[in-house]
Amino acid sequence: DDPGTSLFVLKSGRIKISTFSSEGKEAIFTVLGPGDVFGELALLDGAPRSAAATALELSRLLTLDRAAFTAFLREQPDAALLLLGDLTARVRRLSAQVEDLMFLDIPGRLARTLLRLGEQYGRPTARGVEIDLQLTQTELGGMVGATRVSVNRLLHWFAERELITLDDRRIVLVRPDALRARIVG
Repeated sequence: DDPGTSLFVLKSGRIKISTFSSEGKEAIFTVLGPGDVFGELALLDGAPRSAAATALELSRLLTLDRAAFTAFLREQPDAALLLLGDLTARVRRLSAQVEDLMFLDIPGRLARTLLRLGEQYGRPTARGVEIDLQLTQTELGGMVGATRVSVNRLLHWFAERELITLDDRRIVLVRPDALRARIVG
């Protein structure tokens, strides 16, 4: 609910965008990486911020205040089209998350989330696709709408079936096709 007086460009690091229930439960919308922009909604509509941005690791940010942002959009209308494209992609991603919450069970949501993280932050290794992002089980739960205990149980279930391997706080997707097959509505 902070006033939206500037937008942020993530130069380095990782930022999670989330919101909290009145009971303190966190729902994580996305994890952003270098080059991503956030905070522009409040600049566009003047409303207070609707989500929290939390650094997952040391991060460097560039800021652009509202006056400079609106002047830039007036001078560079093509930038507005790029921004609309980014916002459209974000709405589509959030719509897909809502669809997952409505139609998939927790194992399916976790499998889909792991695959998405693999696509976004995956690094091919000899063992499989290593998700180059350290998330806690609580944070994974916040991404899929589940408790830490449920995520822990399912991660071990996936690991026992050799769909993934768990190394400290890193996850390696060993059999992505088998994870995809687990996504049933």
